Amino acid sequence: DGVCGGGHAPAATRRRHIAMAPTTLSVCRGTSCGSHGRHLLQDLEDLCMGHEEVACDTRRCMGRCGYGPNVEVIGPGGRPNIVSGLRSYDLVERCVTSSAPSVRIDGLARKIARLKFDARREQNREARQRLIAEAFAALGSQEAAAGQPLHARLLSQLLVMRAREALDTAQRGGMPFGAALCDVAPRAVDHGATDCRLEAALADAEQRAVPDVCRGGLRRRGTAISR
Repeated sequence: DGVCGGGHAPAATRRRHIAMAPTTLSVCRGTSCGSHGRHLLQDLEDLCMGHEEVACDTRRCMGRCGYGPNVEVIGPGGRPNIVSGLRSYDLVERCVTSSAPSVRIDGLARKIARLKFDARREQNREARQRLIAEAFAALGSQEAAAGQPLHARLLSQLLVMRAREALDTAQRGGMPFGAALCDVAPRAVDHGATDCRLEAALADAEQRAVPDVCRGGLRRRGTAISR
């Protein structure tokens, strides 16, 4: 589950935000939607990041198998509407902007969002890494991006993607996940992106039930962890 306005947050905070947000976008988690639904939630969270008036969530099967991936939109009026067949970036962006008019997606944000959309669905590892690298190149200097709120959000999203890719690559090389997690953290410090990369690593650690000893090991390395 996710919160568009604030990224990863404690479960109680997520539930409270979802209950209070005027607009909620809920992705179907039915088996027919499969990986498309998982990627779609990330797409929606990224497009709506910084907009506290929009919450992103998942819900049980919506009964529209064969038409997915599906998103249930509940706006200020409280009446639900299901949008189906969100298999292209253009359709996902249209779903967001029509459901939450306050979300504006400019040229650079659109270009990077499209590259991330494609990267999440690319099965070839090298091709996926090229798409992520192309998105970084489109953003330009990381130092300059960090000084602009919108660009800083885009940068944080890309750093999270790169961190997860690094973890997956390390695991494919035979490194246990706990060791891979501890390997990514020091390199995050070296790249000056501790919070973003480590947040992604810790989020994956929680999902995969990595023991607390691994997180304790990261703290002992002197790495700042903000949860």
